[in-house]
Amino acid sequence: MIYTKIEKQRIIQRFGLQKIKIPEIQRKKALEDELSKIGDLFESKIQRRINLVPKKFTELKIKDVLNVERDHKIKLYELIKDIKNQQMKNDVMEQELENKVDPEKLKRLEQVKNKRKQSMNIGGR
Repeated sequence: MIYTKIEKQRIIQRFGLQKIKIPEIQRKKALEDELSKIGDLFESKIQRRINLVPKKFTELKIKDVLNVERDHKIKLYELIKDIKNQQMKNDVMEQELENKVDPEKLKRLEQVKNKRKQSMNIGGR
C-alpha cells in the first residue's frame, strides 16, 4: 500500500503517542479528533459529488431509470423525456385496468342492490 507524506506523518505520530505512553484520555481524544477529521473529509467529498449532479436528475427515481434502461440504451439528454413517457404509459395502463370492471364484481354489486331493495320493500310495508 502506498502512503502519502501526510499519511506517513500521521502514522508516525500515532505510534509516537503510544511509545511516549501519553495518558489514555489524551490518546483517545487524539484518535477521536482524527476520526472526526476523516469523517468531515468524506462528507465533503460526497457533498461535492452530489453537487455535480444536475438538478433535473435529483428528482428521478432509480426504479424509473432502470425501467428505461431495460427498454433501450440510456442517453442522458433523452433520459428525462424517456422516463416521462414511461410514466405516462404506466398511468394509462393503470387507468385502463381501473376502467375495466370485472363482470363477476358487477353481478355481486347488482345482487347487493337487489337485496337492499327487497329489504326496504319488506321493511316499508
